[in-house]
Formats: sequence, structure tokens, C-alpha cells
Amino acid sequence: MNVITMKITKKGQVTIPKKVRKILKSELISFIIEGDTIKIVSAQQDTYGRLKKYAQKYLPFETVRQETWEAVVNEAAKEGISN
Repeated sequence: MNVITMKITKKGQVTIPKKVRKILKSELISFIIEGDTIKIVSAQQDTYGRLKKYAQKYLPFETVRQETWEAVVNEAAKEGISN
């Protein structure tokens, strides 16, 4: 196990070390809270990540919304998630 200790600033900010950012491969992270343990994971599959690729294409919002919704539904179906 590799442990890296960082200081939290008065504003609640932490600098994520380059080594960790390289492993995450994402500009967006999620915090998974399990009891008193917090995991930091890459959020590449997050809606932000899906929308970011469309923003560069200048697609109409309705197209982006529909394609994102379809991607979320397909991903949920693969994972067996239902309402």
C-alpha cells in the first residue's frame, strides 16, 4: 500500500499530487463514502465527461441531452439498474 499525506487548506482545498492525477486519468473525480473511509475515484463516466465531448462539436442542446440520456440508460441496463 502506498500512502500520500496532504494538508487541507483553510478553504478546504487539497492539491492532488501528479502521481495520483496520472492514475486517475480524469479532470473530474468522485468521492465514495463508506463509513469512515473515503475513496477518490475517476469520474470519467460521469455526465460531465459525456457532455464535455459534445461541447467541442457545437451540437444542439436537445441532441446532447438525448444522446447523453441514451448513454445513461444503456449503462444502467448493463449494470442491471432499474427505477
